[in-house]
Amino acid sequence: MSPHPWQAQVWRRLTADLTNLPHALLLAGINGLGKMDLALQLAQLLLCHAPKQAAAGPCSACSACRLLAASTHPDLLVLRSEQRILLPDIHRLRQFLQVTSHLGGAKVAVLARAETMNLAAANALLKILEEPPPRKFILLTTANLSLVPATVRSRCITVPLRPPAPADLMEWLRDQKQVTQPDPFLVQYGRSAPLYIHDLLVSGRGTLLRRINDHLDRLEKGKTSWRQLATACQAAVANKDIQPAALLDLFIWRLEDLALNRSSSADNVPLHALHRVLLARRRLILDGINLSQELLFAECALLWQRAFTQRAARIH
Repeated sequence: MSPHPWQAQVWRRLTADLTNLPHALLLAGINGLGKMDLALQLAQLLLCHAPKQAAAGPCSACSACRLLAASTHPDLLVLRSEQRILLPDIHRLRQFLQVTSHLGGAKVAVLARAETMNLAAANALLKILEEPPPRKFILLTTANLSLVPATVRSRCITVPLRPPAPADLMEWLRDQKQVTQPDPFLVQYGRSAPLYIHDLLVSGRGTLLRRINDHLDRLEKGKTSWRQLATACQAAVANKDIQPAALLDLFIWRLEDLALNRSSSADNVPLHALHRVLLARRRLILDGINLSQELLFAECALLWQRAFTQRAARIH
């Protein structure tokens, strides 16, 4: 495994002087840039017994690298939660760091989605970061830096990850065997994040998102009804083609990128109210609250129609 092409500059900077690498790094960037891939690659380099020149990466042949390849290295801890990072997760991290290295080298913990920490977890993590043990590294990732508590951010070195240039993105996508012609809509919706766009293309979810996006477009123009949009969303989720949160992400993206940022604030009052509702419903889903999907999409579709009808009345 090697860093993705768009990570080359960041990789060179991180590996230029491993002896002075900060004990806590916060890899920040939108989803689909390979933050976890980069964190795991750096973890392997830190744990490797016979690294090549640092920028070239780990040797992939020593006992440590073989253990990492088998996901059995005792000095690597990966914490990856589908919902929230809670206090027990940080207790597990503390216990891991308190134990001496099994192989006599470094110990590395990778903590994904740092923005999902609750307050108790963040306070516990802060205590660990304030007293860093030697040769112990914590690599955090986040897709939303502003949601990571400021106290945690202040104890980490933030490493921003950015999408590749448009030409480099298109070249990389065309180099992937499953992709022939990248969809411009998905490139825009995916915010130029290569791995996310690639996943949408090969999984078929991109086609589904385009279809729902077209429903939203027609609803804004009064060419369809909110019931048709709600039915399309319910069908997609019922068939397990896509998760409810992913559809709400599309609603929120369209509202933010195609509406809120392109007209005057006075015209946007109904859209801001809609935006708050969508964010609140998405938060409930991510917190594991079991919402009725039928009622969820009926509510969102109806509110979408009302908001754009009210906005049109304000403009005219």
